[in-house]
Amino acid sequence: MSLIKIKQIDGLQAALDLLNTHMESGSLKSTYTQVGHGFAAGSCIAYVGSSWVLADSSTANKLGRLIIESIIDEDNFVAVQVGTIEVQSWPKLGSLVAGEFYVVDNSGNGTLEDYVNTGDPGFAYSNPVLQALTTTKGHVLPWRPSQSPTDLIQPEEFTQTANSAATSGNYSTTGITLTYTPFQDSTVQVFLNGIALVASYIV
Repeated sequence: MSLIKIKQIDGLQAALDLLNTHMESGSLKSTYTQVGHGFAAGSCIAYVGSSWVLADSSTANKLGRLIIESIIDEDNFVAVQVGTIEVQSWPKLGSLVAGEFYVVDNSGNGTLEDYVNTGDPGFAYSNPVLQALTTTKGHVLPWRPSQSPTDLIQPEEFTQTANSAATSGNYSTTGITLTYTPFQDSTVQVFLNGIALVASYIV
């Protein structure tokens, strides 16, 4: 006679069924509860402290993570983490342009900006969250945000004009000093009567 043991875990089958449903839908999504959330379908949200807030590309702690697919009621909503999502009317945009990539804008409203059509909008952080498949459907991207190149340190240029003392011979002092100390990895250019001097002549 064989001994058969059966172990059951309460709720396991329901969880597996839900996972299968999500996989069949082409996206990983969950239902979230937050009292009086005030969100709308198509909005991008971030998790700050202990609550969900509308995403904002102007600050690092509000960069978008999820896009809301549907609103169940004032306290519950469904949001997609990665994969396909369909929203009939996208906040601010109305409809999507198939093939275009969308980033979180800096309005603080969780709305998106068409990155391809507008070019780099110059937000503090580049937060790509969606690529459009049709006018209503998109693919939520699991991409990490990055600091926008426009927000990084930009090159600075300083120009100085000075009269030289009369000199004679190589390495004779001109009496000119720089009023600004260049960075160690910067470039200094010298023009004499409008003619650029090559580096080997600059001492």
